Amino acid sequence: MTPGTLALLGVAVLWKLRQMARAPHNRSLLAVTLCLVCATAGSSVGLHSVAPKVDDLLGHGASLLLTTVLLLDTGYWLLLFSRPSGSERGPADRSGREAVLLAAVVVVVFCAYAQTPVPLRALTYASADPTVPGVVVLLVVSHLYLVYALTTTLRRVRPYLRIHEPPFSVGLRLTALSLVCMALAASLRVSSAVIRAAGADCPAVVGSSATVLLSAGMPLLAVGVSYPGVAARLAAASAWQRRRRAYRQLHPLWSVLHEAYPDSSLSDRPASARRDRLRLRAVTRHYYRRAIECRDGLVRVSPYLAMQGVQEGASPHVIAAHLPAALQAQAGGRPCAAKAVKVASPDNDSLDADVRELVAVSRALRRKSPAARDSASLYDIT
Repeated sequence: MTPGTLALLGVAVLWKLRQMARAPHNRSLLAVTLCLVCATAGSSVGLHSVAPKVDDLLGHGASLLLTTVLLLDTGYWLLLFSRPSGSERGPADRSGREAVLLAAVVVVVFCAYAQTPVPLRALTYASADPTVPGVVVLLVVSHLYLVYALTTTLRRVRPYLRIHEPPFSVGLRLTALSLVCMALAASLRVSSAVIRAAGADCPAVVGSSATVLLSAGMPLLAVGVSYPGVAARLAAASAWQRRRRAYRQLHPLWSVLHEAYPDSSLSDRPASARRDRLRLRAVTRHYYRRAIECRDGLVRVSPYLAMQGVQEGASPHVIAAHLPAALQAQAGGRPCAAKAVKVASPDNDSLDADVRELVAVSRALRRKSPAARDSASLYDIT
């Protein structure tokens, strides 16, 4: 296992721990988190620079035993993650049996380790002596369990590959690919151990292929289970940035309309403005409020815009050119017989489309009146 793979697993663990802090009662998330923790710990113990230190501390061959148990735990938590949920379980729910099976496999592994003479306990899978019965039992039993756990998880995940939309489908496919790689690696190690125990020569390519597949499967697992959350965060960050920019761009239009219609303000300043600035969610709330206030102001002034000759479908430049005079006429109490008209009307009913039209008017107003430039901060809500 390379340091880069270990670093990727560590980042995935930190990401899942962060998610766990927000949803501590999510059992599926807990299973994924513990799976990654076990995989990261097992990979760390198996490093060539770490294994000798572990053996010096706990005894010869302890690193191989600890790595094996952690890999078994990784497979177990994958099984719990992929188990049917809620009403889908029914009589097929085997959570208790899975725990008993894991415990049995771990007991067999420990017994095989204890029965092996200390000098013959291997440091790594590659250096394991296939002529020692305890070593063969440890390798075969543990990897057969991994094959079972990984293939069972893959069978449970496969139907969802056709159901979920991106980014979930991408994450599931990467996870499925990682399961295939690790299952193949475990199968190759079982085959290698059996062939060598029988006294035959096992091609070196079998062992090297197992190592490559495992080295590929671990990072793919980390990426696969983390991808949906990371992609959602990136999408949210992109939307946050767009709304933050639109919020600022609306300021010229909002400022003149807010001055004309202060009673239309939707202000709900939180008890702690400083705390509110720390919440990215607040940007979306301010964005919605400013857009609604701008649209409400244009609706109220639209009869006076119509009196100025502004017609439905007028360009943002025309609206911006007549808006100050319309607001002044309304403020002066000048009678208006014209009816309200739709101005800056979007092509569809979405709020983002409405904001684009309002931003176009705001930009035109800003170019027309330099005094209307945005000088307020991001949170200049009044």
